[in-house]
Amino acid sequence: MGKLTYEPLSAEHEFLAFSCGDSNIDNYIKKEAYADQCRAISSTTVVKYEGKIVGVFTTRCTQIEIQNEEKVSSGIYYDRYWPAIEVTYFAIDKNYQNQGFGMKMLKHLILRVVITTQWLGVKYIFLWSVPNAIAFYEKLGFEKTDILEKSTNTAMRFLLPEYNELFKK
Repeated sequence: MGKLTYEPLSAEHEFLAFSCGDSNIDNYIKKEAYADQCRAISSTTVVKYEGKIVGVFTTRCTQIEIQNEEKVSSGIYYDRYWPAIEVTYFAIDKNYQNQGFGMKMLKHLILRVVITTQWLGVKYIFLWSVPNAIAFYEKLGFEKTDILEKSTNTAMRFLLPEYNELFKK
């Protein structure tokens, strides 16, 4: 597999042929993502391989509630919520699924968030996984949480390394 390129979503991106197999995600990407990006509600990244769109991911800032046990073990008692980057959509075109593109994209996304921790307080990456993608996220260290939603999706989070561990001189 060659190099992937990552671009911010723009009006020039064409998604007519794109389908990840989930109509809710496809509709969001094709009809709403650009408007959300323009309003600074979220940020969508378009991923290309050999000039063709192979995937997209959408992120935004959020916070997640931390249980008392975790607060005690971390030594941070005063905050009930910790900052996170939420991956609201993560999609690979059906023609490129199960070829390693998703893993490369997710590793790239994690690296971008880790770099962001130099300037912005972020403790976790948070997402709602569809049932058939849970094992995929677990391979990279995401863990299920006890947060419940009325859908069949599963809340998952990835604990980012501490800043001082990342940027030691």
